[in-house]
Amino acid sequence: MKLEFLNFVFNQGDNVTVRLGLKWFRNVKPDDYIMAGPSDEDHDFEVRILAVMACPLELIPESWLALEHDPKCRNLDGLIECLKETYSDPSINRQTVITALMFR
Repeated sequence: MKLEFLNFVFNQGDNVTVRLGLKWFRNVKPDDYIMAGPSDEDHDFEVRILAVMACPLELIPESWLALEHDPKCRNLDGLIECLKETYSDPSINRQTVITALMFR
């Protein structure tokens, strides 16, 4: 599995990314090493999964949002708008189930 990113910006240190559904929750666990990189280029690198959480969007802790790799997604409203755009799905809302991955 590869974590693909449309907005290829990151914090130094720990980062969080949010993905729709439970695919990532079912397939990765803390201390796994997986490949990550931009979705349209071949600049992959390895990341270590620190934590994995599945929940409705509205239950993502503020401390996790603060680590979101994309600055536009560091609050719930911004995250929802980014997900709607990324997944081309206007029905995404606060109750939509996601998987949040913390990685370094």
